[in-house]
Amino acid sequence: MIDHFVPDDTETADNSYRKHVREINKKPLAIEDDADFTKREIIHILEKMYPNKTPGEDGLTSKIILEVAKILPRFVTATDNNCLSRNHFPQHWKIARI
Repeated sequence: MIDHFVPDDTETADNSYRKHVREINKKPLAIEDDADFTKREIIHILEKMYPNKTPGEDGLTSKIILEVAKILPRFVTATDNNCLSRNHFPQHWKIARI
């Protein structure tokens, strides 16, 4: 399961889009107006989501993500704050399977 959700990340297999993403992520961002998410905020938002709603491309429902956030709150918070600071939330997080 881990190999599916966290595949090896090698530059040799990058297509042009992945190369572009790597270059963008090497540059520091100058965004100062967004406050970091807190663990409490993330749990609160996940609790308000519909647990049986259609999962995303990765097959994860909000219920699964909530349970992971309860077990590993620092990991989920750090992941979300990293996305916020880079001003980039992965496109596949925004797509649902219907």
